[in-house]
Amino acid sequence: MNASTDRNNYDTMSMDNLRALADSGDAEAQYRLGVIHGEGRGVPKDARAAFSRWSKAAQLDHALAQNNLGVLYERGEGTAKNPKLAFFWYRKSAARGNPLGQANLGRMYQKGTGTSRNLEEARSWYEKAAAQGVAEAESLLQCLPKELSWKKISLVLLIVLVSVPATIYGVGRFGVNALGLIAILLLFALGLVLRGKKRGADTSHDEQAARERSTQRQAWRKLRAQGKVFDMNTWARIHLEPIRLRQPFTPQFAYGEFLGSPQLDFSVESLGHVDSILDSIRTREQPQFGAFLEKPENQSFLLVLCFYVGEVIAKNSGQKINWFDYDGMLEAIPDNGRMFPRCFQTSATCILDKAGFFVPLSSICSRLFDDPVEKSVKFSAEGFMRR
Repeated sequence: MNASTDRNNYDTMSMDNLRALADSGDAEAQYRLGVIHGEGRGVPKDARAAFSRWSKAAQLDHALAQNNLGVLYERGEGTAKNPKLAFFWYRKSAARGNPLGQANLGRMYQKGTGTSRNLEEARSWYEKAAAQGVAEAESLLQCLPKELSWKKISLVLLIVLVSVPATIYGVGRFGVNALGLIAILLLFALGLVLRGKKRGADTSHDEQAARERSTQRQAWRKLRAQGKVFDMNTWARIHLEPIRLRQPFTPQFAYGEFLGSPQLDFSVESLGHVDSILDSIRTREQPQFGAFLEKPENQSFLLVLCFYVGEVIAKNSGQKINWFDYDGMLEAIPDNGRMFPRCFQTSATCILDKAGFFVPLSSICSRLFDDPVEKSVKFSAEGFMRR
């Protein structure tokens, strides 16, 4: 096999070809083999084999492999449990800009696992992960305890230590006028302390909000089971209805001129047009992930493309397709929670009855936001049609 020509065909490679490429020193092939063994894709699950492959890929600076290796060390799967090594590999992954590594590193700092507890570092890494769309990091950031930093505590102590002798000296030499200045300094110190207490109250409010969100998710699942809310299959049909009926999209969907293109005809060839649409937006606007997704109409646009890609695969390969939101995905495949965090890319996923689990938004977002571009929506989709 010619590694230079086949290096971008990982999704469709056989196990033998992946092994050959991995043995030649290819980090991505090592990582993919780790995923195959870790998730049991066509082979029995084997945490030790996954650990071996991800270890080799991590040594070659593969950020996702470094994160996954940290997960195995943290959980003691495929190797002995070692929080310090988990922290080490999370930090490596985070430093390379991987959002999962950043979120996990923040959690280690928050809990003081494998390192000293440091809420300021935890907040910093959660913010980096949240900016790249990891919803779990955003939730953890909101619930992060807001403690009075040592710098502020030291400042309060310094003011008090200075104020006491200054009061004695000032009253003795200048009389009661010095008391005014001392009172201001003491009030300032008191203000810092009270601010810390207020932050503690804010933390309680944030924790309450997190509990309410959890209750809402449970209520949503109950209503969905009772058929009282749209399931994701219905949601997909609604999003694709304008394309099927050749009707204009409402302003709730950004880039209606692209979505209304006659080239979106549910053919395999139309997937290349999806790549072209994303390339056009990336070239013209150079969008940033976080800022782009702040607009609901942009999210709706990407969801239409997500549902479209899945439907094209199902239609042209004769497969049945079922769509899931993140909670539904975890109900269908509980183990996916270990590998796929709650984020925008996993807000709409599908299972094809022959090809298996698919995350269309992964290649869509990669095509739109990555620089340089590494994924093709058409290429990724065709791999699922050939399975």
